[in-house]
Amino acid sequence: MLKLTFTFILSLVHVVLSAQYISRSEPVPFDCPTVCAGGKLVLKVPQVENLSAGALVQAWLSNPQGSFNSGTTTLTPVRYSLNQGSSWINGPYSFSGSQNNLFLEVEFPQSLPSGNGYTIRMRSSTGYTANDVFQCSGNNRITITPFQQADPAVAQDAFGIDRWYGHAYSWTPTVSSILSTPNLVNQQNFFNPSNYKGHLVYNPLNLDVNFASTGGIPGSASEGGSLGCDNAMRTNFSLRLKRRQFFSPGRYVLTIQGDDGIRLSIDGGQTWLLDSFIEQTYTSSFKTTNTAFPNGVCLAGNVDLVIEYFQRPADARLTFRVLSLSQLNLEPIESQTVCEGDPVSFVFSQGGSLSPVQWQMSTDGGLTFNNLSNDAVFSGVNSDTLKIMMASSALHQAIFRTLFTSECSNQTPSDTAALKVKTSATSPECGAVCLLNPTPNAFSPNGDGKNDLFYPVATCKLEGFSLKVFDRWGQLFYSGDDAESGWDGKTAGKAAPDGTYFYLLEYIWNGEQVKKNGYVQLLR
Repeated sequence: MLKLTFTFILSLVHVVLSAQYISRSEPVPFDCPTVCAGGKLVLKVPQVENLSAGALVQAWLSNPQGSFNSGTTTLTPVRYSLNQGSSWINGPYSFSGSQNNLFLEVEFPQSLPSGNGYTIRMRSSTGYTANDVFQCSGNNRITITPFQQADPAVAQDAFGIDRWYGHAYSWTPTVSSILSTPNLVNQQNFFNPSNYKGHLVYNPLNLDVNFASTGGIPGSASEGGSLGCDNAMRTNFSLRLKRRQFFSPGRYVLTIQGDDGIRLSIDGGQTWLLDSFIEQTYTSSFKTTNTAFPNGVCLAGNVDLVIEYFQRPADARLTFRVLSLSQLNLEPIESQTVCEGDPVSFVFSQGGSLSPVQWQMSTDGGLTFNNLSNDAVFSGVNSDTLKIMMASSALHQAIFRTLFTSECSNQTPSDTAALKVKTSATSPECGAVCLLNPTPNAFSPNGDGKNDLFYPVATCKLEGFSLKVFDRWGQLFYSGDDAESGWDGKTAGKAAPDGTYFYLLEYIWNGEQVKKNGYVQLLR
């Protein structure tokens, strides 16, 4: 009896020692992530022990409320690493022996509903499920944002027009130390073209993106771009943000702040107006143009803004702000359309300012502008109102603008306005109307040479002409497309009887189809 009892105890010990075990998972890096549906997440599993040979290690995703009762999804890893991410093997992980610090990359289905209550339990394909749930630095929850289709790619040097293009790169540090000096920074290759991942779009001019809380890049703060969910980066990435922005002439304060390296250019990246390109905390990184430009930075017209930013593991946040100290709120110059020979004026409103003005004109579509002088055609070339005494066809499609003196510059261009000159040949309202008398109301086709034909009287050639004549019962008596021939009062070669007939007249005038109808009396 004692022998059986001892053997039984040994069996229990053996069962306990060989029990299946998978520990809870952790995200890499260790914070609660935000991932778009269709995106990927790297999980670290500290321990995997005593599974059946060949069993797959899987992630069991809860429903959006964090429950495993219904609406769950089994995620089979798309690749795994046995050396903490130094190298990866494609495909699911099949158990062959106990493993510590197993890295698994899982992909979330595009169809997942959005929510911030997701969590994960690890399991094996043979049915074993871990008791512990996914753990991160906050509430142990995963946020899933909607799937976004990637936009078409743009060139790496492209500027967003009135929006930021954030060109994204991956990079690998060459040293393990903090990049706290320019020398250490210069050893890095933050913007290697071969490491380009795509672009992100940020619409507001004032930018504040906390990458740590949006799952890195692209993250939920992006308004689009060519960087898909499967290219998301959470560590060791850099951004070159480019934006072409129109500024009303005036003085501005620009500020930038980031963790880690940040620098700002207003000349397309040729020079850096603000430069703090080292590894640093967000709170200590605040830079402003107020230091060197206490009265503000003068900006006017289109400005090519460039922000360069790099990030290492830890916090990750980038902020850019523009504050207007003073600017000229100029009313747009209105384009004008007039008839040939009429006077016309263009008005430049300065909001009460007395800045000198020089009107200019372009006749090549705005490529070049020349100063105007007061002469027989133009007056007021150095005032707020430019007057043209008599619009000629030679000025059709001319473009006008002013150069004015602002508080920042003596040569600040205004917006532009175009002049359209219409002629009597193209516009009925400018001179004689083409069709003076649509048709006579009676004619006498008796061969005496007087009023023998029925046709419209016009002062110009009618395009797309068509004339049809019907009797009172709707029978077609005549159809022709020559405005000068007209109807001779015959049908099928025989004289039509006297009486009242209905006509339908169609033609094209000034690009538009015109239809007219009425009655005509045939008298012999």
